[in-house]
Amino acid sequence: MDINVVEIRKLSYGDLDPLTMIFGSEFNRTHQDDLIDQEQELISFYVAWLQNNPIGHGLVNWGGARDPEIASAYPECPEIYRMSVLQEFQSRGVGTRLLQACEQEAMDRKLPLIGICVAHNNPRALALYQRLGFKQSTIDNCIFRYRRQLGTGEVIWVEEAGTWMINTL
Repeated sequence: MDINVVEIRKLSYGDLDPLTMIFGSEFNRTHQDDLIDQEQELISFYVAWLQNNPIGHGLVNWGGARDPEIASAYPECPEIYRMSVLQEFQSRGVGTRLLQACEQEAMDRKLPLIGICVAHNNPRALALYQRLGFKQSTIDNCIFRYRRQLGTGEVIWVEEAGTWMINTL
């Protein structure tokens, strides 16, 4: 795959159906909710497209880190999250391009830092972020908390430990 044919752009209304077919959203939330938040400049939702098919995405929360401890320690640091690239397109530069789009917008906004929490059980993502200049912050541990609906319909809370990383822009 030629990475140059992958288009990275912000989510738009015409993207909702194909994005939803390939990628789910957070529990009890839709990609239309993401688009509304993007229109209000609360977030930016970048999607990687290959031949009109979404193959990855990443989101920046401009209000800062969602975790209160991290937000207190890094108050002017937007958080990148919901980074995802379809498995067959991983290690081909798609994640790099998505991260670069997020960072470029942060630089355009004249922000000094951008952060991301990487799960301890995701060494490939950690290696990518380090290669792109992210460094471990003063926060040794962050916890991802999210709800997931099981096939039975039961809703559970999932918690994953991670490392908060920052990149100076």
